[in-house]
Amino acid sequence: AGQREAREPLHREIATLATMTEDANKAVVTIASIADDVSGGAYCERMRIGDVQCRAAWLGLMDFILNAIRNNKGVSLPGLGSFAVGRCTDLLHGGASVRAPVFVLHPKFDVLPQKKARFFLKKPATYTRINSLGLSKRCGFHKAGVTHVLKEFFDRIATCLESESPVDVDFTFARLTNVHGRVEFTFYQSFLNDYDIMGEEQPEVVRRRYLKIGEAKELTDKVTNVTPLAQEEAAKKAAELKAVAERIAPQVEESTADLPAPLRNRPLHDQPPTAATDPGDRFIAICGKLDRIGSGCIDRFVLERVLNGEECRGLIRDVRAGFLFDLLKAHAGGRSGRFVHYLPLLRDLEAENVAIARAKEEAAAARERELARIEEEERVAAEKRARAEEEAAAAAKELARRAIANVISKPVDPAESIGYLFHSQGAGAKGQDRTQLAKFNREYAAAVAAYKKGSAGGVTPKVTNNHAADAAATESHVNQLGAFLQSQMDEKMRKEREERENWAQIENERIERGMREEAEAHDQEREKARRIAQELLAGWEKQQADRSKIKQSARVMGESWPFAPEHFKPTTPLRM
Repeated sequence: AGQREAREPLHREIATLATMTEDANKAVVTIASIADDVSGGAYCERMRIGDVQCRAAWLGLMDFILNAIRNNKGVSLPGLGSFAVGRCTDLLHGGASVRAPVFVLHPKFDVLPQKKARFFLKKPATYTRINSLGLSKRCGFHKAGVTHVLKEFFDRIATCLESESPVDVDFTFARLTNVHGRVEFTFYQSFLNDYDIMGEEQPEVVRRRYLKIGEAKELTDKVTNVTPLAQEEAAKKAAELKAVAERIAPQVEESTADLPAPLRNRPLHDQPPTAATDPGDRFIAICGKLDRIGSGCIDRFVLERVLNGEECRGLIRDVRAGFLFDLLKAHAGGRSGRFVHYLPLLRDLEAENVAIARAKEEAAAARERELARIEEEERVAAEKRARAEEEAAAAAKELARRAIANVISKPVDPAESIGYLFHSQGAGAKGQDRTQLAKFNREYAAAVAAYKKGSAGGVTPKVTNNHAADAAATESHVNQLGAFLQSQMDEKMRKEREERENWAQIENERIERGMREEAEAHDQEREKARRIAQELLAGWEKQQADRSKIKQSARVMGESWPFAPEHFKPTTPLRM
């Protein structure tokens, strides 16, 4: 490549000078101008494809064409022409048969004046498709964008040729131009040197005309840098290796006598492969039918359809998509990775499924252990609560027992009920309504009747009242069991009230925290919107400034064109 670049300055200078036509007011269309026009189109602006990326797509296509020609394959450029390589007839040297590259324009350009070609193919050539995916990886944008950009290049070049507008296209190894009135396509001499062909502009070889040349002899060996001494040493080493092989051959045959036959000599279905799962067996059966020649590989797209089918979907149900794509890439075969070795892929998929199943089992076991731990903690807490309740009940029973014993141990006083009424409600009726007074009178009449019945003899109302007043002044009438039960109920109500107040406080705090977070989020959104608006405004101002600079530069260059030939005038849009 370095030698070719060193031999091409003359052609580069000629190509640069040829971009200026006799009419200085009409610019020549070049790859640079086409790239600028294509990048300024609606599609490239929408897809954010710049002129640098357009030129990269064109240069990538030229490298692809060059490699295809060197691999004896042709490339077709839709709507423009096609490159090919093969055995050709050389019209410049009397129809001699040589191997040379050719370029044929599309038949629609037959009406245009063209320079007569030098080489013509003797038989149809083999063509290869343009690798859009490889070009997209090189250029850094999607292959659909690469296809669109290249199509734009071909269409604009074809339009210029059809309209006879001046065009000069550099293919990096050849050149297409019509600036001299007719369409000419010329391969650079640095490229023709690979085929031992001299260009038309080179002087004719006169060595055979004036010098006597002996009869041609066939080349028996490839021309290399091997010396006779090296050949003798290589022959000696080969003889030594042959002697060693003859000496150990019987031993090798004896040691390998009991080994099974090689795989290539066995029947195709001697030991058919098996899988560890039913989907794997179905996968092997389907792939075996598709693999008709028994190579162990099938097309990747066919394999993906097999894996996505109902029969084999169990193999990839739990497998991540990224892992599956990595497996397909790892087991790819063929020069372009189009085929996949399905048996190693099946083994890896089954191993991954086993690992996923084991991970699920471990996760289930861990979940069961966690549930068991939680149940154990809940059981211990329940036992503690039950023990506390039992202790509280035992304490309550003890207090009740003491209260009952205290009540039972004292002698029964017939005036106790009257004393309780006086102690709880008082002796006056001030401030009480009629219902309470009627209830007091009924209870008092019953208490007096009980007192009279339990007294030793008849008593007067005054004695009864005095005795009841004395009983009311002491605490002997208080029912300790009832007081204890009432205290328990009061304590329970107090705890419930405190719990309700606590939950209400927690709920209020949660509401306040939510409102505060919502306000902060709203402030952040407003700040983000303000910042985005500022950035958009700054970007718009920068675009306006850049646009003004570009317009100013274009105006200056347009005004200086007639007086400064070293500058190129910006190209105008092509007529479609």
